[in-house]
Amino acid sequence: LALAACDGRPRSQASPPPAARVERSDRHIAVLDLRHGAPEQAGGGVFGGPPESTLAHLVVALRDMPQEDDLAGVFVRLGAGNTPLAQAEEIGDLLSAVRQQHKVVCHADVYTNSTILLAARACDEVWLSPAGNVNTIGLAGQLIFGRTLLERLQVDVDFLQVGDFKGASEPFTRDSASPQARQSLEQALSGLRHSWLDGVSKARPGNSGELGLEDGPYTAEEALQHKLIDTLGFEHEARRHLLEMVGAEGFSDYFGGQPEHPSGLGEWVSTLAAGGRVAGPHIAVVLASGAIALEAGGGLGSGGINARDLATELARVRENGDALAVVLRIDSPGGSALASDLLWHELMRLREVKPLVVSVGGMAASGGYYLACAGQKIVAEPTSIIGSIGVVSGKLSFARSLKEVGISVETVPANPNASPRALYASPFVAWDEATRQRMHHTAERIYDLFLERIGSGRNMRRADIEPFAAGRIMGGRRAKEAHLIDELGGLDRALVLARQLAKIGPDDDVAVRIMHPPSALLSLLGLSAEQAAAQAQQRAQLQRQLRRAWRPMLSQAPHFQRLSHHGERFISSFLPLVAGESSVAALPYALIIE
Repeated sequence: LALAACDGRPRSQASPPPAARVERSDRHIAVLDLRHGAPEQAGGGVFGGPPESTLAHLVVALRDMPQEDDLAGVFVRLGAGNTPLAQAEEIGDLLSAVRQQHKVVCHADVYTNSTILLAARACDEVWLSPAGNVNTIGLAGQLIFGRTLLERLQVDVDFLQVGDFKGASEPFTRDSASPQARQSLEQALSGLRHSWLDGVSKARPGNSGELGLEDGPYTAEEALQHKLIDTLGFEHEARRHLLEMVGAEGFSDYFGGQPEHPSGLGEWVSTLAAGGRVAGPHIAVVLASGAIALEAGGGLGSGGINARDLATELARVRENGDALAVVLRIDSPGGSALASDLLWHELMRLREVKPLVVSVGGMAASGGYYLACAGQKIVAEPTSIIGSIGVVSGKLSFARSLKEVGISVETVPANPNASPRALYASPFVAWDEATRQRMHHTAERIYDLFLERIGSGRNMRRADIEPFAAGRIMGGRRAKEAHLIDELGGLDRALVLARQLAKIGPDDDVAVRIMHPPSALLSLLGLSAEQAAAQAQQRAQLQRQLRRAWRPMLSQAPHFQRLSHHGERFISSFLPLVAGESSVAALPYALIIE
């Protein structure tokens, strides 16, 4: 048994020696800190973090960069943080446009599958720390199954699904994937793999090709030989090199910054208290990320998409005459079927009065696609996950497991001749056959409604939808061939389409406004903006202390951080069943693609 106390590379959290910080009015280099990724939505919770840290804000900043006269270059800090493949593709494309006007240099202590794609597309020069490595090892999905554990615990599982490829019960009733579920996942992964290999190979034509990209991890010297990177050096050396190359006066933070010193607190609280109200002609970007629930708290935390708050935001945008068009940014595995249908209705109402374009992030699966199909146009990256059009109904019964430890549950119906259906949602009662048939009928009706909604939103016949429904998942390219989306691209392309649909001229001064949670949140808590700011400051201090305490351990276990994130989204999307809803439209497994 051998244990190692060092992973052989510098800590990615280490800061470079101080460099000149200048105002943006001077000739400067923009710094983008993407070591911790760019979340689709501000951190979960009431005071989860300043909203200007989201991917949407990064996209808006990158769109404006080519026109900045005082910008001399761009320095991008990358790392092993959770950067989804679709997001890396989107950021890389935007930076490649910036690269036409300004020098772009990337540096990292370690590159992953996704960040090497970003760097290859975006950067004139790709730097790596001398003791770092490039972990390009190919893409794979992991599925987790718990049948044996549930049997040992004597937990009864009863799940119903509509769609042969849905595989909804499999994490609970099988020890491996069914042929249909495996086929669907393999096809989706094949499409993602093609886009990944093609994206890196075309951007860096001198590399070792397919074998080189999938045969890592590589040491720094090996990565240099395979031409996956350009230069070995520390971050301060890469900064100095770029500074001298472009003749800039210093650096200016554009995104990310130091996580130890969160900024924008006053702006964040003011935005929260103002309920996202903005003045002047603009395109509104509405963010919808996470599992879908009817109410706040429908997931494991207060994050995710809750129908009440999002419907309120959509109504506000619909009634705002200054909002000339709307882009809905979706990254969701689905969730409550009822909440999905209610939000689809609100989106269709919005679409009646102003252009609505949908931009897909990592995924629009099941209930996520339920929302997306309301858009007049849908844009997704080749590496986005689309589909899983199907419905799940089911429950877990703990009656046998409780009896095993000496706890018995007795049902007393008001009608002595009634079936156990009066307590069909109880975790202590298993379904009888009549209840199973009733629940299956309900799930089938919701599935039919799902297909009807897609037909209305996409102007498609059911016969054209069905070959790509029944729970199948696919990447963006196949989804475009199936007419489930309209174009390949990211949020930037969605904004261009929104301008076109709204007939906004190229010279018209129309801003992009990213909408934030409604002011009802503070009212619900009975807090003034000043009280909110004070609590936010306390929370920020606590988060800094926790980061310092946990950082040594978490830095050694990035995979478990990603596993926790994806697992929470998966469980949250099924929680409406526990809350008593009859059906969910959710991706049937926690899909982790690395």
